[in-house]
Amino acid sequence: MKNRNRLCFLTAILVILLFTIPLTGCQLAQETSTINKNTEILCGVFVTIGSASTLMEERNLEENNSEDLDFSVNNNGEVTFDDEKWASLYNCKVEGVLSDNGASIQFSGIDGYYMGILQSKAANGDNQNTLMGDNGLHDTKFSVNSTDEGEERSCESTLSLNTEIREVIYVNPVYQRGDGTYYTIIGQQMGFMISYDSSGQVFSQTLDNAITRMDNGTTSFEKDSFKINVAIVDEAKQISIKEMSQNDELIKVTEYLRDDPEKFLVDRKTKYVIVEEVMYNDLKGNYVKRSIYSIEQKPIDNELVTHPCSFAEDNGVIGLKSIEFAY
Repeated sequence: MKNRNRLCFLTAILVILLFTIPLTGCQLAQETSTINKNTEILCGVFVTIGSASTLMEERNLEENNSEDLDFSVNNNGEVTFDDEKWASLYNCKVEGVLSDNGASIQFSGIDGYYMGILQSKAANGDNQNTLMGDNGLHDTKFSVNSTDEGEERSCESTLSLNTEIREVIYVNPVYQRGDGTYYTIIGQQMGFMISYDSSGQVFSQTLDNAITRMDNGTTSFEKDSFKINVAIVDEAKQISIKEMSQNDELIKVTEYLRDDPEKFLVDRKTKYVIVEEVMYNDLKGNYVKRSIYSIEQKPIDNELVTHPCSFAEDNGVIGLKSIEFAY
């Protein structure tokens, strides 16, 4: 998986208030407890592509000593397996660690896309929530709703796949223990099969977690909601970049290839660019999709001008690469 650990973040400094707002979706857990280090919370989701049993078998075969998994044959020619060791191949609980750059949670041996909330304390002692989303997830949204009864945090993101994919998609819960460690459970939630689906279709799954706490006689209620949309979209077969002058004259045309650098340097006279993508689907055949971006020479302006490419990766995911336009 390329460029996996890009941080898509939105930080909110939160004063804990109380709230009562109902949420819909798949509710994973609800508990009443005092605040302590043993509490586990749903802190995000980890989206995987492909059969859960296959993912776990491949991962655990790599991590286990193959000699420990060998079967034995007795004098009668009967084959005997160590059931406990072979069952370990399909253990669906995977420990996670915060990436070195603090941008994501990584799960050894499993490729996927993490979206979640990193909870920490600000310098003034207030709660600070940082939304994290792996590269490949897009249209990420984060909202916090506080009322007199409690607080609701809601995250949403989209994963785009091409029409040729034939795989099951799992939205796996990610938990954070009271000691700060992480783990996920692979393939235990109901997944959805993507097969021969048309462009424009969207599948969604939401995982919720609600906790009621009592601290010194005061009751507080917190809820986290994580929604993943899986969108089926057409992929680009070819991309061209047209550089345009202030007088709407064409300066030059460049074909942008899959392996080209993400940063695309434009001519000094370029005022805007038109990105033309040749798309394909079974109904339309080839068609052209155009996007336009204004390019201004503002050295003190740090805002990036980017275009998400509709190239598809080997696993069918679209949008892992963006073009950054600059002088």
